[in-house]
Amino acid sequence: MKTPAKFATAAVIVAVAYPVAAWYSGRRIETIITEQFAASQKMLPPGIVEIVEQKFERGFFGSSMTVTFTLPFVKDLAKGSTKELAKDLKLTWRAKFRHGPFAGGSFAAAASDDELSVEDLPPEIAALLNGKALVESHTVYGFGGSSHATFSSPAFELKPEGEDSTARVAWGGISGEVTTAATSPDWKVKQYRFTMRVPSIQAVDDTSSFELKDMVFEADQTRAFDDGDLFFLGPQKFSVANITAKFDKSKSEKEEAPKLVEIGGIVYNTDTSLKGDFADVTVRSGAETIKVGEKGHNYGPAHYDASLKHLHARTLAEINSTITEFQLSQLSNIASLGNPGESIETMGALVTSLAKPLFELLEQAPEISLDRLSFTTPQGEASLSLRATIKDFKAADAFAKSRRWVTKIEASGEASAPLALIDLHDDEAKREKLKQQITDLTAQGYLAQENGVLKTTAAFRGGQFTINGKPFGPNAMATSGAGDEESEGDEESEGDEESE
Repeated sequence: MKTPAKFATAAVIVAVAYPVAAWYSGRRIETIITEQFAASQKMLPPGIVEIVEQKFERGFFGSSMTVTFTLPFVKDLAKGSTKELAKDLKLTWRAKFRHGPFAGGSFAAAASDDELSVEDLPPEIAALLNGKALVESHTVYGFGGSSHATFSSPAFELKPEGEDSTARVAWGGISGEVTTAATSPDWKVKQYRFTMRVPSIQAVDDTSSFELKDMVFEADQTRAFDDGDLFFLGPQKFSVANITAKFDKSKSEKEEAPKLVEIGGIVYNTDTSLKGDFADVTVRSGAETIKVGEKGHNYGPAHYDASLKHLHARTLAEINSTITEFQLSQLSNIASLGNPGESIETMGALVTSLAKPLFELLEQAPEISLDRLSFTTPQGEASLSLRATIKDFKAADAFAKSRRWVTKIEASGEASAPLALIDLHDDEAKREKLKQQITDLTAQGYLAQENGVLKTTAAFRGGQFTINGKPFGPNAMATSGAGDEESEGDEESEGDEESE
């Protein structure tokens, strides 16, 4: 066969094969989307999301899908308020798909451009969006159910009617991306990476202003168990570059309020990891700067770090599932939250359902730790750390009259603070009394002083509480005081005898 004929044959094959492949891709994406919607609906109790209409129109090279749904709990939430809704909040998701196998410039089942809009918005609210959808996104779907999406929500500015007011609220919009990996055949998300950024939020009126810059949410998580729903491992991060609040005292009624409050470098990070059958959960949070007043001291860096270790992972997943189901059920029946009797009964049911797994968790000797609580003062840094565990605990111990389970608790901690903090007390008499108490406790060995810093350690083991290694309690302190007096008396007697 001559070369031109070969090219012609290849062209015919491609011309026939590509529409077939595109048709197959369209059928595949219809299956993926339909089954993912069905799976997500099964996870939600009635009353959260109700599908009004779901329509998929498939062609050879492209398809479209429209899903209209309501959020009934929003209407229930607004009942009795001045903004009570006359009907359910209705939203519509519209997607236009381009079929693969080469969709959106890559080898994929499909690529889509999507938008989420709210139906029947009041004109003043619709004007804020300036004709744009509430959320717009671009998504690429893999053949196995994975996906990668970029999304955005428009910025807007809200000003009250009237020329005299300087008040305004400015929302900087949202941008982000999410990548998921799905497992067949149930389409549960096996792994996801998520990033969302809000560049700014501003609120200004005649007497004050508030500004938040660069708020970011991030996550990179993997499903812990194939047969679990919402228990994931991996980090989640939240950060804010800066928050500033300013107050004009000349116009504000709150004369005692500072003119400036500024907090910068805010972080709140969590991470869940798996070691064999047990999970560790860590929290690392804090702020680099905490400034109060235009010439105020910077109380940063401040830290709050905590951890939970040696938690039986399957039991923790059960607790997580129970709490999640409870929270979703409260949304689906939000009207009952105003009924105290029903709310108490509901909380009682939650406590009952959590009792067994919580006791099982304690039987595995978990460790809880406040790794670091610290902040900076003009006098220096103050810090605290604590840790505790319970060993050989059995569920029956909690109901035993002897309370012997208390002796199974082991705890310890350290604390330090600048001694000069005492001088901040306005009442001189109380300040002097506090200094005397510190002197007495230092003499008894319960406190230590080093370079102007008060330090102490504490421990609880075998039912015995100690501070700096010395038994602590009313009896122990009395004994310690008596001992000191006796030793002083002995020294005086010995001195008298020597003088004689």
